[in-house]
Amino acid sequence: MSVIAIPLSVILIIVMVVLLVIYSGRKPKIFVEKEGIFIKDFMYSSKIFAETIKSVSLCDEKPKVMFRSNGYGGLKTWKGFFRIKNGGKSDALLYLENYRKGPFIKIETTKRLYFINLADEERTRQLYDEIMSTVKFVDEKDLIVIDDASPFKSILIIVAFIVIVTIVSLLPLFSMKN
Repeated sequence: MSVIAIPLSVILIIVMVVLLVIYSGRKPKIFVEKEGIFIKDFMYSSKIFAETIKSVSLCDEKPKVMFRSNGYGGLKTWKGFFRIKNGGKSDALLYLENYRKGPFIKIETTKRLYFINLADEERTRQLYDEIMSTVKFVDEKDLIVIDDASPFKSILIIVAFIVIVTIVSLLPLFSMKN
């Protein structure tokens, strides 16, 4: 029994790692409504309410990342929480399908910075135009502070993954005792 359990646990761990990488690299779904910008992602979902948005701009210069604090950084796709130069005390939340090439939509809220870009320049510009024409922005005096993004979902997924891997790895030890 234990001879079969060890390879089975290794296969299960490999499958779980592959699934985690595949799901982490998926493109987020971005919804633009008059109430704000809503980003649905496997690990880094956000609700950017209009009442929290200080400014939205389109820039060609990519964010200068100092380090990744809780995020995914592939060859082109970067998403999650990153500490950036001149980004203030909190981490910026990046949703970049093409980190190497702009333009980038920069959204400054009362709590943090967001950077978004899509796979190509035209789609990024279309998203920027949709944000500017759809979101109902408020005056600066009416801004409110809401922590509109949280790293806890990604941390929970990683902890659950570690617990499952540990349990699967220990299964052969329990089967040897019987």
